[in-house]
Amino acid sequence: MLWLALSMACDSGETTPGGDAFTLELDVQTAPNQTDLFNDIDRLDLIIEYPTGSEVFTLSSASEGTSAEIVGIDPLDEVSVALAGYDGDDALVAFGRSAELTLDDGEVSATILLLRSDDFAWLEMPIQNVKGAAVSTEDGRFWLSGGIDDTRGLLSSESDTLDGIWQLSVTASDFTFNNAGFSLPSLSEESSNDGSSTDVSGRVGHSMTLLDDGQVLIVGGSGAFLDGELTSREGYLWDPATETIQNIGSRPALTHYVAGHRAVKIASGNVVFTGGFGRVPEPDFYTLTDELMFFDASSAEFSGFESVNSGSGGAAIAAFGNQGALICGGFSTDFGGDFVLAEAGCDIVGLEGGLEDGPILPARISRLYASLTPLDDGRVLLAGGYPLDEGTEISFDPDITFTASNQAYIYDGDSWTEVRPMNNPRAVHGAAPLPDGRVLVVGGFTTMTGLFDYLDLTALPCAEIFDPSSESWETVGPEDCDEDSTEGALPVAVGDPTIAFDDQYGVLVMGGLNARGEPVSNAALLVGAPDLD
Repeated sequence: MLWLALSMACDSGETTPGGDAFTLELDVQTAPNQTDLFNDIDRLDLIIEYPTGSEVFTLSSASEGTSAEIVGIDPLDEVSVALAGYDGDDALVAFGRSAELTLDDGEVSATILLLRSDDFAWLEMPIQNVKGAAVSTEDGRFWLSGGIDDTRGLLSSESDTLDGIWQLSVTASDFTFNNAGFSLPSLSEESSNDGSSTDVSGRVGHSMTLLDDGQVLIVGGSGAFLDGELTSREGYLWDPATETIQNIGSRPALTHYVAGHRAVKIASGNVVFTGGFGRVPEPDFYTLTDELMFFDASSAEFSGFESVNSGSGGAAIAAFGNQGALICGGFSTDFGGDFVLAEAGCDIVGLEGGLEDGPILPARISRLYASLTPLDDGRVLLAGGYPLDEGTEISFDPDITFTASNQAYIYDGDSWTEVRPMNNPRAVHGAAPLPDGRVLVVGGFTTMTGLFDYLDLTALPCAEIFDPSSESWETVGPEDCDEDSTEGALPVAVGDPTIAFDDQYGVLVMGGLNARGEPVSNAALLVGAPDLD
């Protein structure tokens, strides 16, 4: 911990300690795995952030008790502060941002978590978790809900499912996951599950999406991974400000039962859903759904339509500029139940709904469990996945082993262009845009036996960042991170992590599966280099 005492003057006419001046005390903290951070900092800039701009003041040092006299700020008018640390070559080493400053009993103080740029801060979660849902509310808070908390593994019929909601605040003094004190709605109490004999309080495979009005849309979920009996057809609106959750739309709200799906908010503020599992009236059975779903944020209504070119499972989805959402690859059902088919096509869902044919994937090769990530210029990055020829029949035989690719492509609306491959092949990984326009890919499996069984996994503790300006990849952390390595940017090797990202505070990676197919209790936060121009 580092305390910085800063003497500041206020020119707004507000009452402040000492009349026109006050002392701001900054509690500067580092992550447990970055305690040596200040050894690499030669210059520390204090950035006063206003709603309309910012001012930068260079501090004399980064030692305890550092002080500076700063004029012209108002701590009561939507002002926050940030710190940027630089090395001797003026390269950015670390960055952190406070919450909005407030005056409390004559004192102004703030906590800043100073994190090493392009490196992960490691965190312990209070639970082991996989298949939970996460979201950032774009105010320095990340939220995780539901999931499976059990070392017996993802496929155990006795695994414990969770109904809790946990909060991580990047601007809080403790920088830990805290129980929010309220829970997800009960699956057993949903009207569409009245006939179920299963009484489960937890929810897995649901989605959480931040809407433009600040509320969070919670959709679907089931009582266990691949649970065909207790599956949701409901949607909810959760208001983080009031901590209330309410049903939305007609009953049932969704067009079909769904869990294990993917959701993405598009430029119109509406939300598109793809893939996932449906419901059959028997436990230990499941079905794939070929139906896409669209949420109209203005009417709070859902509509559905069948995908044409992309698969119902293992497909990748991303917001696609002013066109809507792009959905590619995956596998579809054969309606016979013995196998699924690899799909090499893409679908485009429009900004206000409707379906259009999208492009064909390069060389007509399907990608199962690849990632699609939007770039700042409207293009989309496709990375990794398990490649299979279009139309390949995939049986449910658990002895089939899938091997990941390291290939990457960019789609610009007309064609795919292959770019430099990733440093590590990966599938079932996480991917998210960073605040500066680059793309982070993290974790994943290089091999996996069984399409749904998650057996004989080879997991990665590695992450890397794609820079669209140079179309190149840079490894985060150790360069020689291998499969199942004990060293890497992440605290553990993990696949299928839960991801949430924030334009200001970076990307949070939570939970997932280790190489034994067990949920893990680790999280990691990466803050990309901010735009300080």
